Amino acid sequence: MKFTQLSLPIVLLFGIVSIQSLAQTAQEYFQAAKRNLELGDFQQAIKNFDLVISLEPSNYQAFAQRAFAKSKLMLLADAITDYDKAILINPNDTWILGSRGILKIQVGDYQEAVADFDRSLQLDPKDPWDYVMRGEAKYLAIKNNIRPSSKFSYYSVVDDLSRAASLDPNFGFAFMRRAQARLDSLQMNLLIPSTKDMESICDDWLMATNSGAQEAITYLQQNCGIQIADVISEKTSTMAKYHAVQKEYNKSLALYNTLVGESKGQPEKQISFLFERAELQFSQGKFYEAINDYSQLISYLIKNPDKKLSGKAYYLRGLAQSRSNNTEEALDDYNQAVDLGYQFSWVYYERGLAYNMLANKEAACQDWGISAEKGHEQALEMLREHCKTGFSLFKKKD
Repeated sequence: MKFTQLSLPIVLLFGIVSIQSLAQTAQEYFQAAKRNLELGDFQQAIKNFDLVISLEPSNYQAFAQRAFAKSKLMLLADAITDYDKAILINPNDTWILGSRGILKIQVGDYQEAVADFDRSLQLDPKDPWDYVMRGEAKYLAIKNNIRPSSKFSYYSVVDDLSRAASLDPNFGFAFMRRAQARLDSLQMNLLIPSTKDMESICDDWLMATNSGAQEAITYLQQNCGIQIADVISEKTSTMAKYHAVQKEYNKSLALYNTLVGESKGQPEKQISFLFERAELQFSQGKFYEAINDYSQLISYLIKNPDKKLSGKAYYLRGLAQSRSNNTEEALDDYNQAVDLGYQFSWVYYERGLAYNMLANKEAACQDWGISAEKGHEQALEMLREHCKTGFSLFKKKD
C-alpha cells in the first residue's frame, strides 16, 4: 500500500510515466499500442502488441496492427508474416487481406497480391480500392514480365479499373492507370492508336486530373491535344472557391491573383476571375481593392454587348464605394447601373440610401418606393420610417 500511495506523487514530481508500466491487461496494452501508432512510435507499438499477443495468442487484430507498425518501419517480410497469422485466425477480414495484398505488391509478389484482392472482393464486391489494387498488381506483373498469362492481361487490368471508376467516379488514380494500361496494350501489340482510342485515353487522363491526380497533367501534355492551361485554371479556380468557403481567405486570394495574372489576353476568363476576386475582397472589407477590381472589369466590359453584366459591375463597385464612404461616387455608379438596365430592387434600395446620405430625401423616397414595389422588405421599412406613406404600395418580385 505504501508504494501505491507514494507512486502518484513521484510521477507528478518527475512527469515521467510509460504507457507500458501502467498497462496490466491485454486490452490496456492494445490501447497503449494504438496510442503509440497515433504518435508514430512504431517501435513501442510493436512492443506493446507483443505483450497483447503473449496474453491473447488468438487476438488477430493485434497481429494485424503489429504488421502495420512493422510495415511503417519497412520490415515488410515480418509484416507479411504477421498478416498471415491474423488471416489464419480470421480469414474474412477484408482490411487485413487488402493490407497484405499491398505489401505483396511492394515486395513484387504480384500473383499472391491478386489472390488477396480476389478473396477480399469475394467478401466485399463493392470496394473500389480493392479493384484498383488488384488491377495495379496485374499491371505491374505485366510491366515486369512476371508470370505473363491471360489472368494478367491488359484487358483484365482495364476491367478492374473500370469497375473501380464506376464505383467511385472521383477515384483519380483509377482513371489515370486505366489510360496508361490502354496505351501500353496498344504499344505492346505494335498498334498505332486510332482517333477513338486516343479520345478514350485522353478522357481518362482528363478525369484523373479533375479528380485530383496531378501527375495525369503530364500525360495529357505529352499525349493529348488538350489545352493544359485550361485544365489547370479550372482546377485552380475550384480550389480558390473551396478555400473561400473554408474561410481560408489568404489562400483563396493568392490563387485568384494567379488566375487573374495568367488570364491576361483572355477577356472572358479575366472577367470571371475579376468578379470572383472582387467578391472575395469585398467580403473581407477590402473595399479599396474591390473597387480596383470592379474598375478593371468595367474597362473590359465597355465593349461588351451584355449591358446587364456591365450594370452589375457598376452596381457592385457602387456598393464598395458606399462602404468606403464615397457616397457621391457610389451614386454615380448606381445611376450607371440603372441606365444599363440593371434595375433590380436592391439597386434602387442602395441608390435610395445614397440619396438619403446626400440629404436628397425626395429622390431617396422615390427609389425606395420603386424598390418596395419590386418586393424589397427593407425598402418598405425605410419608406415607413422616412417618407410619407399615404399611398398604396404593392409588392412585385424582380
